[in-house]
Amino acid sequence: MGGERLSEQKAAARALGLEARRALSAPEVARRGGEALRRLFALPFFFRAKHVGLYAGQADEVPAQELAQSLGERAAFARFSPGDRALSFHRVTPAQLVAGPMGIRQPAPDAPQVALTELDLIVVPGAAFTRSGARVGRGGGYYDTTLAAARPGALRVGVCFECQLASSLPTEPHDLFVDWVITEEAASYSWNQRDE
Repeated sequence: MGGERLSEQKAAARALGLEARRALSAPEVARRGGEALRRLFALPFFFRAKHVGLYAGQADEVPAQELAQSLGERAAFARFSPGDRALSFHRVTPAQLVAGPMGIRQPAPDAPQVALTELDLIVVPGAAFTRSGARVGRGGGYYDTTLAAARPGALRVGVCFECQLASSLPTEPHDLFVDWVITEEAASYSWNQRDE
């Protein structure tokens, strides 16, 4: 019964976060998303990372793909593979991304792969976050599986709009926290949430 209730709480938090994101106009998404990316871009660890895992943002999401131009060869984009719970990451340009599941653009299957253990920093999307690093995603568990398999010490950086932040979120033992939460208004370090 407890698991069922937790699942319902997560679904409610997910719906609220996605609804808040969808309420933003296209110009607001572009402006706020650009500001969030500038905050991430300004943090020293962003430039120290040799390999950075990115996602390709949907129309109402912080457009992480825009970081690829600054990163060049250090950028690798997430790919969903049928039957695999962990995402793979591939070295492509945003122009080379193809249509994938759920309307998410991703690398083609034959794109050069970067091993998950080589990523120093992974930019993580989500439906909702807390400033302390809790996250609710789309419900598939792909990023939890991926982050659990990543190199120990790889930075987990959640990006979202300020309107997607919650004061608290329901979590389960398998839910992994991010190290940083970046929005258009602030960059928050969740120092006490590392589980290594």
